[in-house]
Amino acid sequence: KNEEKPKVEEPVVRPSVLSFAGVQFETSDGFILSDESIITPTSTGILVVHSGHQHFIFYKQLVNSKWEKLIPYQYLNKAKDEYAELEKEVNDKINYLSKKNNIAKDKFSYVITSNGDAISYNGKMELLKDINIKENIETNNSNTLDTEVNNNSNNNSSNNSATTNTEKPNNSAEGKNENSVEEREIEEKIDYVAKQLNIDKSSIKLIKTAEGKAVVYPHGDHSHTILIKDIDTSKPLADPHSNSGAETLKKLGFDDDIIHDIQHASADTDFPAHETNVERMKEWLKTVKYLNIGQNKDPLKRNGLDLMPNIEVLGIGYTSIDDITPVYKFKKLKQLYVSRTGIKDYSFIKNIPTLEGIDFSENDIQDISFLKDYPNLKLVSAAGNNIENIDVLKNLTNLESVNLDNNKIKDISALQDLNHLRAVSLENNNITKLDALSSKNELERLFLSNNSGLELATLKNDSLEQLTVNNTNIRDLSVVSNLPKLKKIVANDNKITTLSHLKNAKVLESVEVNNNKIDSLDFENSTITSLEIKNNKLEEINNINKLSALENLDASGNKISEFPSNKQNKLINLTVNNNVIRTMENVNNLTALKYLTMSNNYVSTLALKEKNKTLEYLDISHNTVPKEELEIPSGGNIPKGIMSNFEKVEGGDIKENYTLSADYITEQAEKLQEEILKLKDEKKLAPEVADELKQKARIIYLDMSYSVDQSRNKQIDLEKQLSEIRKQVKDNLVTPTTEDTNKETSVTEPSNSEVNHDSETHNHTETEEHDFVFDANNIVSEEGDGYIVKHGDHNHFVKKSDLSAKQLEEAKEFLAKKGEPTTTEDKATIDSKKNYISLFYGINERDITVDNNTLVFNYNGVPKRLVLSDITVPVMSSDLEGDFEKEITALASSMNTTVEHIQVQDGQMIVNHGDHNHYYPIKSPGWRLYNQNKIPYIDIPKVNGNIDEAVVNSRLTELENKAQTVLANNPAKLRKVLNWLNNFREVSLAWHVTATDGYLQALDKFEKTQIDI
Repeated sequence: KNEEKPKVEEPVVRPSVLSFAGVQFETSDGFILSDESIITPTSTGILVVHSGHQHFIFYKQLVNSKWEKLIPYQYLNKAKDEYAELEKEVNDKINYLSKKNNIAKDKFSYVITSNGDAISYNGKMELLKDINIKENIETNNSNTLDTEVNNNSNNNSSNNSATTNTEKPNNSAEGKNENSVEEREIEEKIDYVAKQLNIDKSSIKLIKTAEGKAVVYPHGDHSHTILIKDIDTSKPLADPHSNSGAETLKKLGFDDDIIHDIQHASADTDFPAHETNVERMKEWLKTVKYLNIGQNKDPLKRNGLDLMPNIEVLGIGYTSIDDITPVYKFKKLKQLYVSRTGIKDYSFIKNIPTLEGIDFSENDIQDISFLKDYPNLKLVSAAGNNIENIDVLKNLTNLESVNLDNNKIKDISALQDLNHLRAVSLENNNITKLDALSSKNELERLFLSNNSGLELATLKNDSLEQLTVNNTNIRDLSVVSNLPKLKKIVANDNKITTLSHLKNAKVLESVEVNNNKIDSLDFENSTITSLEIKNNKLEEINNINKLSALENLDASGNKISEFPSNKQNKLINLTVNNNVIRTMENVNNLTALKYLTMSNNYVSTLALKEKNKTLEYLDISHNTVPKEELEIPSGGNIPKGIMSNFEKVEGGDIKENYTLSADYITEQAEKLQEEILKLKDEKKLAPEVADELKQKARIIYLDMSYSVDQSRNKQIDLEKQLSEIRKQVKDNLVTPTTEDTNKETSVTEPSNSEVNHDSETHNHTETEEHDFVFDANNIVSEEGDGYIVKHGDHNHFVKKSDLSAKQLEEAKEFLAKKGEPTTTEDKATIDSKKNYISLFYGINERDITVDNNTLVFNYNGVPKRLVLSDITVPVMSSDLEGDFEKEITALASSMNTTVEHIQVQDGQMIVNHGDHNHYYPIKSPGWRLYNQNKIPYIDIPKVNGNIDEAVVNSRLTELENKAQTVLANNPAKLRKVLNWLNNFREVSLAWHVTATDGYLQALDKFEKTQIDI
């Protein structure tokens, strides 16, 4: 582990009503996917080992999560479609139940039960299959391949099915052989499982695994599997949750939190889930080498830790630590992870002579000079600490792995003589020169993303195997000539125009260059096996034959119009979604191809001159294949057009095919205009954006209606333009104002001791969020016609009109009791709290009076009374505004949003959460300065013409350098200016909203109003 990059950037996960046990949160038996999970993929999901049994997770349950990467690419599109259909069905049925029962939508949640998917609300549970609504809602069927075929020219559609490798054991209509001994045995065993578990037989699925056929059956909020050959109908079905080992740990004094962590620890052997002997369990505990007990409160104060004296790697991060000395008991400790613990003093390291690695990320440690006393360290991780100077590292000559992501480092010369470095991560810094990393014979992995001024040509290294340089403004990959052992390069989101330099890469295996400006595969290479080149400018891939070892290619989002004219005999997986391919001809030139995904193209027929004999999976969804080719013969499961041209295809996707015509284009353009107007009326699109996009759609309508050119090429071009407008509509959607939004002026007390945990940031799963129930004991304050009520790490506003008479009485009693004197605080403490409140609310300290252990004052004309014992004064630096910037940035990161999407008002941070808002109490008084000094909106003029990103980027770099000089003595202002310029580069410029001159005009105005002052 110490050789790996300590932090991996996770994919963006959008909010959804769907969440799944084992993926987003723990199952009822304590299982959740982790990087250490042992998984086995099947055609429909993954098998995961857990405490002596196996969990089964369907691929659709991994979609929109950090684990989506586990879905084999050939099943990804199908999984996404199944997820989308389930999400739509759940949302539709929640909307229906909400209206029918007059209950707010946030009272509903999606759950999985032993009887199937269900919706829970107000203590009730309704199975999805039992909820009938008037709208025609298409439901998901995980046993069939979604093969909806739309023929828009005739305004009708038909729904068909094609099988995948998921079996249907109890459907004789699908050609099952009733006389088959094996099938009868399977049927009997499925009946037996259903009876043993008292569940609906239809909820049991039959799958194929490497060890043979198995059944997947629901077990509470998750699923288990058992091989058919292991089902003995003469014996009771074994309980997969039987875990006597956990009970044995309880006898030894361990609590549930630590037991859970021990079950996921690393030892010489797996956790003995069935061990009942206390002494034998003690012997196993002595073999534990890796243990992570972080995120638990006071992890080092838990019982039983001394029974694991041989721990070598210990994680105690993401929770407050006030006493580190208990780690001294681990006499063999080699690595210690204390990220986000609040630890400031690291002199304790001298008492751990065996320590080789320390991770103190996100502890606000800007000065790391203390490391000079520990020259034997091999691993140092100090990400997210605003570090500028790393000179001390030159003393750590044994260093092998270092992570300094998310700091302010410019100079890395301190790494010059560290010859044992194997892994270095310096992402999100201000690095330009890389000479210090050259000539290191042991360096294997290097991560440099998001260093916008990086001079990659200065990197020369004979041992480097993996290089990541996303978003660094590089224009080519000539650096590979300086890296003779490079095996993998990741260079997404740059300005690369050519891959010609890769001909010099002699051992390169994997290349990722998504979101660049590459227009051809103009190079020859015999070692690259995997290439991702999504969202570039390719118009053809005829030179693919020059990539003689290529097995996996993803060229989605380009302008490719046909399959290669030259033969290539290694390619197995090809993904070309969102291109302009019009014919299947030449697909046979890819003689080894097994998996082809080509959704959103313009194929008008599946006919081939010669039948394809290699393809096993074909996704032809969202094309223009005629309806008759996609009909499924009676008793069959493969469409006619596929069956007659691709003899080995067993799975795929054919939904949403349509007939492309001039009438279709005009019809779609009209519908799009109507949709935009509706979104404008619903306040989901800003008026100026809606007007602009509607006009674009109207121009397409007129162009198709009155143009002399009615050719297919013209139709394809205009349909592409419509798709782009639809994307712009989606990207510009905003959340309409809700009842909660009207309460943005409600003041949430910033000092509630139950809320202000400096070291903790929590995220709700959907299930937790929908479990919110009003409890008077959680009231923070009374505000007008409602109450601010604590829920986890945030607050809700609850209207009094929504509460019962009993709840209102409970609220009244609680607030009355809360105001009673409970403690007497000394004058110094009271003065400190008065000073904090005066800073926080921007009032004169003299206007705050002390009355009966409360602070009383007026804020915006409203009398306020704060209980002294509820006020916690946070640690404050001299830079109050900077303190708040860290606070809001941390919240944005934990909520997977941006700072720009968080409102700051009246002592609270407001984050939209679906159909309501969450209110996060602010700790730092700097929020007022933050609002006062916020850079105002600067309009970007709309100018016709071309855009030259290089010119605009050059101007941005010029302004960044100027700001660092002019604003050197005003760090708060400098931070804002640099953040604004960075956002301009990443968002405004990336969207191409105007021509070069328009961007330059906006930057000139910014310079005059924000820098030249």
